[in-house]
Amino acid sequence: MSQARSPSVSHIAPVLRVSDLGQSIAYYRDCLKFTVAFEWADGEGEPVRYAVLEYGKSGVHLTQSDQPGGTTAYCFVDGIDAYHAIAKAAGANITEDISDQPWRMREFETRDPDGNVLLFGEHLDRVEMREKPGHRHLWDSFWYHGIFHPHDHESQKDQAEN
Repeated sequence: MSQARSPSVSHIAPVLRVSDLGQSIAYYRDCLKFTVAFEWADGEGEPVRYAVLEYGKSGVHLTQSDQPGGTTAYCFVDGIDAYHAIAKAAGANITEDISDQPWRMREFETRDPDGNVLLFGEHLDRVEMREKPGHRHLWDSFWYHGIFHPHDHESQKDQAEN
C-alpha cells in the first residue's frame, strides 16, 4: 500500500487587477523587463483578459477588471542593485527609491499604471555576502533553498544588541 504524500504549496502568484491590460502588459514587459508567458482571451478575435508575466522563476498574473488596483506584492530579488538600475533606466514608476531598511532588507517600490504596488527587495545579509567574497551565513543557504525565512531568526547583530 502506497503512502499518501503530504500536500505542499509549490509557489504563489499574485493576481493584479488592471483597467487596461494592454497598457499593463507593456509596463511589466518594457519597464520591469518581465516576459509574457501566457495570454488568455475567451475566444478567437476576443480581447485578451488575462496574462501571466515572468521574470526568472517568478511571475505575476494580470486580469482585466472594472475594479483595478489595490494589491501589493513583495518580490524577492537576487541582485537588487542591478535590477533597480535596469528598471529605473527602462522608465519604471519608482515611487520609493532603493534603500536599506531597518528590517534588514534593501528594497525599492514601484507602482503599475493602476496603482498596484510591487516592492522589490533583497535581504541585506545576501547583499553583504556579495561584498565580502568567501563570507557566507549558514542560515542563508537554508533560506535560499526555502527551508526557513530569515525573519524567523535573529541576526548575530540582533543577538549582540539583546
